[in-house]
Amino acid sequence: MPIDRARCRQLLREAQFESLFIEELGWDRSGGNLSITINGEDWALTGVAQKRWMPVYTCVPPKNGRMPDHLTRNKIEAQATKWAYEHLIIYLDASKATHTWQRAHLHAGPLPVRRKRTYRQGQPGDSLIQWLEYIGLGLDEEAELT
Repeated sequence: MPIDRARCRQLLREAQFESLFIEELGWDRSGGNLSITINGEDWALTGVAQKRWMPVYTCVPPKNGRMPDHLTRNKIEAQATKWAYEHLIIYLDASKATHTWQRAHLHAGPLPVRRKRTYRQGQPGDSLIQWLEYIGLGLDEEAELT
């Protein structure tokens, strides 16, 4: 089923991730939330959706309104990997105008590979939408092999 790119762009702008994944991309409802503590600071990962075994979470900054820096994101990812080896976390700033999308996924080595995309309001988001389609198709293909 082809997706409605105009609707996807709108949902990205509005940070309506549940609608984006479930209604437009055809993913399933989330399996739950995670709470992770890094350096004494609690980070809530809110479940958005899942496809096969891969959950999608959002992470809103706890206090200062800023997204976590690269090092903190990697620590959050390492903790999230204990619950789901492959996952996607969407880090948001307080205004939800900037999103950093970070995916951890399997590859040939012992550690997951991390891929990052950044979206800022005002951008069309087409490359991000294309990336999400690619991830979903890859999960569908892997399921057919098993």
